[in-house]
Amino acid sequence: MTYIRLRLAISALGFVSILFFSLSANAQETYCDDDIPPAPIYWDINRLEAVKEALASGDDIYSPAYDDLIQSADAALLTEPYSVTDKERAGPSGDLKDYVSLSRYYWPNPNTDDGFPYIRKDGRTNPEIDGVNFDRRRSQHMTDAVRDLSLAAYFSGNQAYADKAQTFVYKWFLDENTRMNPHLKFAQGIPGKLDGREFGILDTRIYWNVMDGLLLLQAAGMVDDKIVKDTRLWFGNYAAWLI
Repeated sequence: MTYIRLRLAISALGFVSILFFSLSANAQETYCDDDIPPAPIYWDINRLEAVKEALASGDDIYSPAYDDLIQSADAALLTEPYSVTDKERAGPSGDLKDYVSLSRYYWPNPNTDDGFPYIRKDGRTNPEIDGVNFDRRRSQHMTDAVRDLSLAAYFSGNQAYADKAQTFVYKWFLDENTRMNPHLKFAQGIPGKLDGREFGILDTRIYWNVMDGLLLLQAAGMVDDKIVKDTRLWFGNYAAWLI
């Protein structure tokens, strides 16, 4: 029961952050008013600014972490942005733009010719979850890239990192040809049994990194405001589906 409560708490936290990020147009204008500048939801902007000042002053206490961050961001610069349409085959609906993932502990049924329905092996992760026809791994890569690029842009002042972060966001959430449909109907499905489960919303708990990355870049004046606005609209549609 404790584990279930923890999962529900994580889901609730992610849901609240999504609602906060996807404010209405009028609320967004208020949030972005001169008296209340854009700021990340979870990242402490004051702490980030203090670290930035320390780096600029030559204080090497943060240098190892900063070097690791720049290394990750440089790798992301060379990476092609990800999309749910990178799958080789569509999920249950036939639409490549639907996010599709597999329940972690379900495996092919050894007692049937086709392996369906999948059966649960508690605590044993099926490596299929990271397969090319499921979106979980590329979603994680996208989120990690946006996080690393946004932080690298903020700390270094290098606009190239911010521009690349925007390309990752645009392809995953905004491009009409590649964007993810704003729902999780087919997340954490069980082949041969269920197309998707309620636990699928846990797959997007990592998206707060995308939200904070964009808000950090906006606070630094390093992102196209339209990208932020349109991404907030996407999350608004996703929040409506969750409700």
